Amino acid sequence: MKEVYWNGITFYEYDDERIYKNLRRMRVLYFVSTILAILTTIGECTRNAVNRAWVLDWYAYLTYFEYLLIVPFVFFLLFRKEHGKRPSELSDRELKKISKTFELRRKGLTHFPLIPSILESLLPVILEVAFCLWWGLSYYNIHYSFFLLGYWLPTYIFIYIASGLLIANAVFKKREWETTPPQAVQEAHAEFEKKKIKKEYEKLIEQCGIKFFIKYYKQIKYLPLRDVTVTESYPPNEKNERILSAKKIIDSGLTEFALNEIINTYRDVLEETEIEQAKFILQEFQPNQNQESFDQKEGTEMLIHEFIIKNGISPEDVEAPLSVRAGERCMLVFENNVCVGVIWKHSDTKNSEANGQAEIRFFNSYKDTYRVWHRMFTREGQRITYDRLEAELQTKDEYIYFGKIKGV
Repeated sequence: MKEVYWNGITFYEYDDERIYKNLRRMRVLYFVSTILAILTTIGECTRNAVNRAWVLDWYAYLTYFEYLLIVPFVFFLLFRKEHGKRPSELSDRELKKISKTFELRRKGLTHFPLIPSILESLLPVILEVAFCLWWGLSYYNIHYSFFLLGYWLPTYIFIYIASGLLIANAVFKKREWETTPPQAVQEAHAEFEKKKIKKEYEKLIEQCGIKFFIKYYKQIKYLPLRDVTVTESYPPNEKNERILSAKKIIDSGLTEFALNEIINTYRDVLEETEIEQAKFILQEFQPNQNQESFDQKEGTEMLIHEFIIKNGISPEDVEAPLSVRAGERCMLVFENNVCVGVIWKHSDTKNSEANGQAEIRFFNSYKDTYRVWHRMFTREGQRITYDRLEAELQTKDEYIYFGKIKGV
C-alpha cells in the first residue's frame, strides 16, 4: 500500500488487485442496472398509456419511475471508470475527476473505517428499500412495498451484487491498513506512542527522581528489590515508592527513553559523573554489529560520544575526497558545543551497501580523538542515510546522535 499525492490530495493505492477488479465489475453492474431500469420504465409507461392508467394518477407514476431510475443511474455516474485504475496510472485530468466524486480523501485517519465503509456500500440498497417502504406505507399497504421490491428485483439485483463487491473491498482495504498502513498513519501511531511513553515516563520519573534512577539502576535491575541498598535516609514509604517507580520504568522498556530524556533535559543540573554513568548505561542498548569506524584497531576500547548535528558554516577546510571549504554551508558535527567535523554522503564507484550513508568526517585537528571517518548507524544497527539526516534537519534545529567509536 502506498500514497499518491496530487494537487494537495492524497489517494491511497492498494496492493490487492482484487480491489480494482471489483470496482470495474461494479461499474458494469450499475450500467446494466441502469439499462434495465430504463427498459422497465419504457415498458410500464407503454402499458399504462394503452390502459389509460397514466391519466388517472400521473404524479404517482412519475414518482414511481423517478425512484426506479434515479438510484442505478446516479451511482453509475458517481463511480467513474477512473475508480477501476490505480491512482499512479491516472492522468491529471482523470485525477481531477476522481477527486470530485466518490473517493475523496478522509483526513486525519489513523485506521480504516470499516463500518462506515460498509454502510456507504449499502447506500443504494438502503435508498431503494426506504422508498419502497415509504410508498407502501403512504397507501397504508405494506404488502405493496414488498410487491415493489419484487417487481424491481431484476433491476436492483445487480445493485445488490455491486454493494457486495464494495463490502468485499472494504474488508480488503481494512486488511491492508492493518498489515501495511500508509506512511501518514504510521507517523501518527508513532507520535501517539511517543506521547504515551513520555506521559508515562514523566509520571514515574517524578516519583523516582532522575539522580536516584541513574545511581541505583544497576541494583534495581539485577537484584531482588529487598536487596537494593539505598544510602540516603529516605522515609520507608518514599524509598519504596522510588524503587518501585524505577523498577516500573525498567520493566516497561522505558530505560533508554528515560536516560536520553534525562541527559537532554537535565544536563545542566547533573554532575559530569552522573551524565557519564547515564551514557554508560545506554551502552547496553547499542548494537554490537555494524557500528564501525574506518581504520579501527582491534582490542581498543569502544567509547560512546554524543554528537549534535546542525546545519551551519564550516570553520575549517576538509581534504579530499570530500570537498568542503571554510565558510561553506554544510551539516556540522558538535560535541560539547565544539564543532569537530562535517557530514558527507558516502559514495563508492563499486556497488556498496554503504553508498548514500551519512558519514562523519572529523577535522584533522580531532583525528587523535575520534579518528578520521565514522559511518552513522541507529542504535538498532541500521544505516542512517544522508538524505534522511538532511530531511530531519529541515524539520528541527538539531539531531542528536550517539556514536560508538574505538579509542585511538
